[in-house]
Parts: sequence; C-alpha cells; structure tokens
Amino acid sequence: MQQAHLSPERRVLWLVVLSLCAIAAAVSVRRLITLADPAGSGTSPLAALDRQFAAHAGLTRGHALAGLVLALLIPVQLSARLRGCLPALHRWMGRALVIVGIGVALTGYAMVAAPVGGPLEVSAIVFYGTALLVSLLTAWRYIRRRDVTHHREWMLRAVAIMLGIATTRPVVAAFFATSPITRLAPSQFFGAAFWIGFTSTALAGEWYIRRTRKHRQLRP
Repeated sequence: MQQAHLSPERRVLWLVVLSLCAIAAAVSVRRLITLADPAGSGTSPLAALDRQFAAHAGLTRGHALAGLVLALLIPVQLSARLRGCLPALHRWMGRALVIVGIGVALTGYAMVAAPVGGPLEVSAIVFYGTALLVSLLTAWRYIRRRDVTHHREWMLRAVAIMLGIATTRPVVAAFFATSPITRLAPSQFFGAAFWIGFTSTALAGEWYIRRTRKHRQLRP
C-alpha cells in the first residue's frame, strides 16, 4: 500500500478501513481479556454485558478470535502492493479470509440464542450473517471461474459487512453515552445499534463498488 500514490478519496477510504480494523481488534482483545477474568469489569456499565457473554464463554471466545483474525487480515488483503508483488500470498490470505469470515457468520448465528438486544438484534445478525455467507460463497464461485471483476465486487461486499462488526461499537458507545438522557438500557438499543452499524458500512461498500466499477469501465 503506497500511500504516496493514493488519491485523496482513497486515503480517506484507507483511514476508515484501518480505523474500523483497529476498533475490531481492540474490542476482540478486550473481550478475550474479560473472558479470562470476568470479575475484572467490576461495576462498569459494561459489567452486565461482560457477565452475559461470559455465560457462553466458549462460543464468545471463538467469535472474538475470529474477529481478531479478520481485523488483522483485511487491511493486508486489500493492499494492492501485496496483490501485485506476492499474488500467491494474496490468494492464500484470501482463502483464509473466506474461511474465517464463514466462521464469524456461523458463530454469530449461534450467539443469537441469548441476544442482548432481543428480536431486533437477532434480525440484524441473521440478515447480515446470511448476506456475509452469500457474498463470500459468491466471491469464491467467481474466482473459481477466473472472473476477477465480479470476485472483487463480492469480496468487497463481504469486507464491508465484516467491517460492520466494528461500526456497531461506536454506535453502541454513543447509546451508552446518551443513556442518562434517553434512559435506554442495552436491551433496548443493542438491536438498533446493530442495524445502524451494519447497514452504514454495507451501503458505503456498495457505493464504493459502484463508483469504482464506473471508473474501471471508463478506462481505455
């Protein structure tokens, strides 16, 4: 990734992607730490959530580990320099991204058995978990046909959905910060936060796909 050759638009894109991956990594590490020491949260506003996740420690740990791997893989996999200089590594990392992404979707399905935000959160997880699986499997099918153009578009859709996992966190934080005013409990706003987070990055990803598709079509 050669930042010096990036347009201002792509610089902003990379800043957003790296920021979201950093958030996802930090959240995953925190979750793993709290699972190792559930009492460490004390009486913080997140303590009740930590206890709820600790009740399903094995599943939560697998989900957090998969999220951490995705946060580390996504920026590297999107690097044009890696794709150009080390195409074999790019392909193998792409396979890893697909496998881990499927793992995230499946563990997300399993975690709806005890949702924090009730039916609204369940609907968001099921909808975007399914969309993620469809995007990954469609991207895989296209690359098997050596259709790089459509493979790229479906992988970008998958990445946008995966980044939605990170986008929900600032939204949740905003709900927590305003809870003294709104009087909303996590069970009341978690579902809305999931829909807002996932939908915003999914729409941003689709906008980027369509914009770059137009630019590619205009190339001689």
